Amino acid sequence: MRHRHHVLVTIAFGISLAFGGAARAGTGDVSGNGIVNVGDAVLALDTARKGSGPDPAADVLPAFYGLADDGVVGNPDLQALTEAAIGRFSPFSPRTFLLGAATAAYQIEGNNTTADWALWEDILAARDPGYVKSGAAADHYNRYAEDFDYVQSLGLPAHRLSLEWSRIEPERDVIDQDALQHYRDVITALADRGITPILTLQHFTLPQWVLDPRVDGDNVPFPSLGGWASRETIDEFVEFVQLIACDPVFASRVDYWIPINEPVVLTILGYLVPLFPPSFPGRTLQQGFADMFEPLRNLAYAHAAAYDAIKACDTVDADGDGVAALVGVAKSANLYEGATEPGDPDYARDQAAANIYDYFWVHQWLNMVVYGVVDYNLSRVIGDDAEDRAYDPALAGHLDFLGINYYNRQVVSWDDEFFFNTSNQILAGFPVTDPAATRHTLEGAEVYPEGLRTRLTSLHRRYHLPMMVTESGIITHSHHERAVYLLDHFKEIQKAIALDGTPVLGFTYWTLLDTFEWHLGWKPGYGLVTINERTLARVPGQAAELLGRIATDRGVDQALEDEFRPVPPDPDFLWGAATSAIQVEGGNTVTDFYKMYDVLGGGVLGHDCCRIEQAGGHYTHFVEDFDLLQGLGINAFRLAIDWGRIEPQQGVFDQAEVDHYHAVLQALRARGMTPVVTLHHFANPTWVLDPEFPDTDLDGFLNDATIDAFVDFVSFVAAEYGDEVDWWSTLNEPFFYPAGGYVFGTYPPGETGNTDALLTVHAKLAFAHQRAYDAIKAADTVDADGDGKASLVGVVEGVNIYEPADPNNPLDVQANEDLDYLFNWSFLDYLRTGMLDVNVDGDADDGASTVPPEGYYPELQGKLDYIGVNNFLRRQTVYNPDGEPNPPGATCLGIKNLCFRDVPNLCEWDRNFIGFENSGPGLLETVAELHTRYGLPILFTENGALWGVGPDRERIGSRQTEVYLDYLQRARNQGYPVVGYMSWSAIDGWEVLGIQPGTGLLSVDFESATLDRSV
Repeated sequence: MRHRHHVLVTIAFGISLAFGGAARAGTGDVSGNGIVNVGDAVLALDTARKGSGPDPAADVLPAFYGLADDGVVGNPDLQALTEAAIGRFSPFSPRTFLLGAATAAYQIEGNNTTADWALWEDILAARDPGYVKSGAAADHYNRYAEDFDYVQSLGLPAHRLSLEWSRIEPERDVIDQDALQHYRDVITALADRGITPILTLQHFTLPQWVLDPRVDGDNVPFPSLGGWASRETIDEFVEFVQLIACDPVFASRVDYWIPINEPVVLTILGYLVPLFPPSFPGRTLQQGFADMFEPLRNLAYAHAAAYDAIKACDTVDADGDGVAALVGVAKSANLYEGATEPGDPDYARDQAAANIYDYFWVHQWLNMVVYGVVDYNLSRVIGDDAEDRAYDPALAGHLDFLGINYYNRQVVSWDDEFFFNTSNQILAGFPVTDPAATRHTLEGAEVYPEGLRTRLTSLHRRYHLPMMVTESGIITHSHHERAVYLLDHFKEIQKAIALDGTPVLGFTYWTLLDTFEWHLGWKPGYGLVTINERTLARVPGQAAELLGRIATDRGVDQALEDEFRPVPPDPDFLWGAATSAIQVEGGNTVTDFYKMYDVLGGGVLGHDCCRIEQAGGHYTHFVEDFDLLQGLGINAFRLAIDWGRIEPQQGVFDQAEVDHYHAVLQALRARGMTPVVTLHHFANPTWVLDPEFPDTDLDGFLNDATIDAFVDFVSFVAAEYGDEVDWWSTLNEPFFYPAGGYVFGTYPPGETGNTDALLTVHAKLAFAHQRAYDAIKAADTVDADGDGKASLVGVVEGVNIYEPADPNNPLDVQANEDLDYLFNWSFLDYLRTGMLDVNVDGDADDGASTVPPEGYYPELQGKLDYIGVNNFLRRQTVYNPDGEPNPPGATCLGIKNLCFRDVPNLCEWDRNFIGFENSGPGLLETVAELHTRYGLPILFTENGALWGVGPDRERIGSRQTEVYLDYLQRARNQGYPVVGYMSWSAIDGWEVLGIQPGTGLLSVDFESATLDRSV
């Protein structure tokens, strides 16, 4: 069984497409009066024209329905063009190979109100409140010059684009001269930059006077020509084509023309699967299938008539290659294969099903415009319908090149019962996700680069035309994944040229910019350049750089592949997951957090069900948890040794708890997992800080005695476990820990608005770290890992991305600089420079009254072996004037008018269930800034998508994690010293919001008495 995506093809309805899986034997009669199969008709045409039999070379690949692959029909110059192309395009020449990116006007221009899709978007939005309309899209209509400048900067010699017919002719026979001039300017802008335009004249959309998809209360369509179901539309389209092709600006700058994009997709989604207009309501699937016949044929006649019009109008050789106009098509041509291997009992039936599917999606329409064979009812039989034609000279020979849009492979299974299923997935081609396939897109389709070569070569041998890859791309939020996709697919183009002799004129990647994706709505993920949804700023990605390098390097060679391919795994890379004691262990009752939440009810949050006493049950389940995590392939585990358990009373160490952590560390070592131990992960023993009885404690780190006690604890632990641990982190998030305790009220002691205490503890923690660092170095002299280093000591800081809420407001910009320093860099700077800036204003000499005093402390300097980074989010900074209420949705610190807020209006792909924005690019920005500032090894100690439970956990959360990991890989590819990655969290557990199922790699059933866990 081939474990890939599958779709079902069956015969239940008895409709002509699904005849028994095999073409009927025919008489060979091509007069149009008898009944013959399509293969016989095409073979007879080729034989009559060329006087020869089938080409033996066709046996190299499986034949399709017995079609002959000999001869060239249509344009008599095509054979010479084909032969020239084979020698001309290997090796690549930037001058002749059309390398670039593709776009479509409606998808990127924005603010189109005159197309059928402008009305259709309203209909889709009424059906689905979550549908995101195109709106301004990428605003390419106004920013085309900026975008073309970028194309030019990459060195790309070509660009595929489309014109929006509805802008140019918003009313029948009324030409908007401003819109026409706009597109003249667009084409001229490309030509002025030395970029060859490949011009599409109809990319799915129609003017509303041609097609209005609305219906009245009786389901009667609004007045229009009726779209491609009407022959009038053909006449009007040809008039539009003549307007453009006869215009001297276009004729003198365009040699490559594509009248229509994906005619079969347009028809299927508009009539059979109700995703595109017109999709009039009330039509059954059987009716929809019959509704397709006329539009499919009309699109072929429209193409042929447009071909003739372009040839008549465009007599100017724009690029000097001796040909004034080459007219092609952009044809959807994914690869369809049977679901079973030879020898399987279902192999023959599945192959027949795949042939039917392939014929339906790819060949029946091409047979019309290349061979003139019209199979009107899609039966694969000529003569069983009055509209069939064995040869129509008005259609035959109307392609100069064959452009294909290739994205994926789908496998097809025969099914005797269901041709259409209730979810309409069969012809939409959205098969089930198969975990055995190596790669999948964001939409679940298989990534199969080898299929591109197969398609190029087989289609060339069948239709004898020069080929062009007019679209191929991947929807992903990872520029790294997109670059790998581009590498793999372009290598297959090179193989088709060099090994198969297939003439390939060019390749235009789909797409240049993030786009509006039709029935899916505005859905960033395809673009070489990412579009910020709020600012419309352009953010080029790695794949864009790669495409430019392919142009300048004349193809993909080993050096280019080595540069952009992921670096091989490092066996010493720490690949694991993170926890903290109070959040996963359970039973941590000698801690300030237990007192604040389980005893007192959650501080300012007011929880009554926080259950730190239970948490994730890891204290008793650690062996089971480690077994499950080992099965995931991780080699490292970050844990906290709970100070309150080890030292429940000052100076009294609990031997049973000491032994417990020995057992934990030994269990990790036995499973090949490196322990990364945190010594203070927010929680304190109650004798250090007790929210219930504050008069009995040391007052936390406000008291220097706590630092002394902490260092004693660290010395004990480092000596006790030094032969089992080499990786130590002293403190977790030394800014957010006191901020939560003294300003936000979320951590013990639960105070709010006490900024002086926040800054004092923040500064004192620098000395706590320094002294703990020295204590570990003195106590741990055993090299547990055998790597020559007895101990590596770092601190874990939360480092995230902050941006001004209004980049044009200097107050927001300055506030962002201040907050970025305060949150991300101030503590690390203490340890880099030894300069203590207690009031965190960037000046370590102006705070003589602070406690401790500001100034230079040489003992702080250099006390870091690595930097641990907790990286989760991107937020906005807002300046809040004195005396003003907090800005909407913002949290304010009470320091220098600084407030921050989550980024508003996020799409679901960019936020987690708490509301934070997950930022894969932010991870890479963080690595680059850390390396620039400190030059130390970087260990990601926490990172994750935090998507909770339910379908979104897999649909969105796992995808966001993939994005993070892709940017992590990109950081490593670029040579940054990233030594490990810990996913947060290893196990479901407790957060300040209460018990939070779904945040861990291991799921915990909190309703079961035994806290059952699963992966």
